[in-house]
Amino acid sequence: DGSISSPNGKKCFLCDEIDCTRTLTCNGNEEYCISTSVNVAGQNITAKGCASKLICSNMQPAQMKEFINGEISCCQGDLCNSDTTTSHLSSTTAGTTADGLLLFVTPPISLVLFS
Repeated sequence: DGSISSPNGKKCFLCDEIDCTRTLTCNGNEEYCISTSVNVAGQNITAKGCASKLICSNMQPAQMKEFINGEISCCQGDLCNSDTTTSHLSSTTAGTTADGLLLFVTPPISLVLFS
């Protein structure tokens, strides 16, 4: 039925405190993988997961760079968000829903905006 809770077979990389080699099965309309990399106090923090077309199309990279010192990118294809980094943001608070992804992406932005 296309609901957000139904697995759709797409897979993306997910970051945790240790590395970004874990994978996540996307749900519903999450047809993209997302990757964010934000520089906070000289340290790169990476967050990865699944995203819908709506989320990816609403994340205007040029506009986001006005608020954060980093990058946000979306891609299509299984495990396409595989770039590696040295430091990672915990994704334990993020679900695989669109709302969860916003929570997943928001912490790095808030670290920069409110530090």
